Amino acid sequence: MIDYHIHSKFSADSSEDLDAIFTRACDLGLSSIAITDHLDPFPDPDRNLFTFDKDAYFASLPPYREKYPQLDIQIGAELGMIPQMVDKNRKDLAQYPFDFIIGSVHSVDLQDIGSGEFFPGRTLEEAYRLYYEAMLDCVKVYDFFHVLGHIDYIDRYVSYVPGQTQPLDDRAFAPVIEEVLKEVIRSGRGIELNTGGFRKGLGYGHPKPWILERYHALGGRIITIGSDAHRAQDLASYSRQAFQQLRDAGFKEVFAFKDGDFKKEFSLD
Repeated sequence: MIDYHIHSKFSADSSEDLDAIFTRACDLGLSSIAITDHLDPFPDPDRNLFTFDKDAYFASLPPYREKYPQLDIQIGAELGMIPQMVDKNRKDLAQYPFDFIIGSVHSVDLQDIGSGEFFPGRTLEEAYRLYYEAMLDCVKVYDFFHVLGHIDYIDRYVSYVPGQTQPLDDRAFAPVIEEVLKEVIRSGRGIELNTGGFRKGLGYGHPKPWILERYHALGGRIITIGSDAHRAQDLASYSRQAFQQLRDAGFKEVFAFKDGDFKKEFSLD
């Protein structure tokens, strides 16, 4: 078992101690994990709440590899992709030995999705269209992430639209989503199955079944599993449901990322 999407005290929205995370991972018998704290830099430095001190990060994390030799620990980040920041992000991240980068879309037109500021003045259909178009723009110019994070992340926040309680049927945006998936496949990267969707009560991991099935049908095979845990107790949560969602979509293996490349970690058979 692996968990390739974990947040610690270095993320602005987590206070979890690193020892608690690694102890929990060992207790669960995990073989490979990635700490992927939030890096969401904005052009306006006053908005850089979801960033961390990279020097402190790399001073803190490597010693845990000796302390927990039974764990394959990847030192990563979840990068909030903004087109205006691509050159600066490429330069900044290249200065540090990150093992694994998740590329995620948390904002559109410099408006944060999770806080709700993206939604006012837009219909839900407009919000979804802009979100997936922004994702396509990002995967075309960001060439330094390894997996695309929680593709249908916007589903978590539809309640910011008055009267809306259920995610939109995003198959209406299938052509754009397919272009996203094709670009990921073409570039030799992968996607994640993020089990946070189950924890948020959506009934599926991100991405939802039809997107997973389409990724597989287009030839996509590289996929990791991540809990998006912000607390140690949520590590590897809903893994059984995630495995079944992958099997139903046609996947046979789950991948880890080691020594700069994807490797099959275990079979779903």
